[in-house]
Amino acid sequence: MKVSFLRKKINRSIAFMLKMFIITVFLVAFGVALLSVRLFWGKHFVHTDIKGNKAMEERGIKCAVEQELENQ
Repeated sequence: MKVSFLRKKINRSIAFMLKMFIITVFLVAFGVALLSVRLFWGKHFVHTDIKGNKAMEERGIKCAVEQELENQ
């Protein structure tokens, strides 16, 4: 009698953990989908590299490779 009670309790906890895992995977996938909306349907991708960033070019900031080539 004790064994069957423990087995039922374990089965319920495994079912609960499986439900939580599926919900977590769904929420993470939904978050990734929302974050990628701008990347797929946006006007352009923001350049974080110094060489492609217009604001840094206007300020005269250059990447290390370009500065090395100028100094030689």
